Amino acid sequence: MVSIRDVVWALAAAALTLAASRPALADPISLTGFVANDFTTANDSITVPVYQGPGVIAGPDGSNPGQLVSGFDIQTIRLNYDATTDTMSVGIQGYKNAAGLEQIFGDATGNLDPSKDPNPNLGGLKSVAIAFAPLSHDAGGKPVAGTPAIIAGIPQDKSLVGSGTTDGFTVSQYTGNASGLEFSFGKQLAQYTGNLAYNPSAAHPDLEFTIKNFSQIPGLNMQNGFYLQAYAGAPGDQNGEVQTAWSFSPAPQGFEGPEPTTWLAWLLLAGGAGVRQYRRRLAARP
Repeated sequence: MVSIRDVVWALAAAALTLAASRPALADPISLTGFVANDFTTANDSITVPVYQGPGVIAGPDGSNPGQLVSGFDIQTIRLNYDATTDTMSVGIQGYKNAAGLEQIFGDATGNLDPSKDPNPNLGGLKSVAIAFAPLSHDAGGKPVAGTPAIIAGIPQDKSLVGSGTTDGFTVSQYTGNASGLEFSFGKQLAQYTGNLAYNPSAAHPDLEFTIKNFSQIPGLNMQNGFYLQAYAGAPGDQNGEVQTAWSFSPAPQGFEGPEPTTWLAWLLLAGGAGVRQYRRRLAARP
């Protein structure tokens, strides 16, 4: 007869074999302010295309509208999930400017000299917002974005910015304001609010930030993937404004299920409890 102890150790051995056969972990991500360099296939990052060409704004004297690229243009949104810390890193990649350099995100002037930006540090009425929504389906069964669970970024209404974070970054409740994402920030959710890696500058031109405890956000089922919608801009045609369509992101690496070592711990605990219970039953027999 096969004993309970034999079953437990067989399961444990299977878990250890699974752990040993597991592929090598991806390279850790390091945020430098250059999204294309930081979010790569080597570290299992996901690229969410936005399908928006670079918009242009008027040159220094307004005579050459094709000279400058808006600092609010979004080329891609990239994601990287760290299962160990339950942190989602998000990068918003812009376009290169007239000098072939990455345009400073949020610099509405489009100029190469950041000192010419009248509202640096994403101040004034500047806003950047990304809403995260679960996968849902319409009446015909077509996949669509459900009700957004959170919104992350910097509100246009600066009374709603996050406290103690770079440029007022916040992860907040989504209010669904009809005026747009920039007005859809509700109460800050401190348990999910990470921070901007940098205030965008010539040295760190792209926007990169983190969201804490990502797998714990109510309403998002990570294994199903989720939808993103982004806004960047400030009022006024000269500054430029961009709001993307809802774009789907598959589940990031790390949401496939518990780690093999976690399975092993569960199996050993469950097995140990089973052995103890089995022994109690034997001892209780007449």
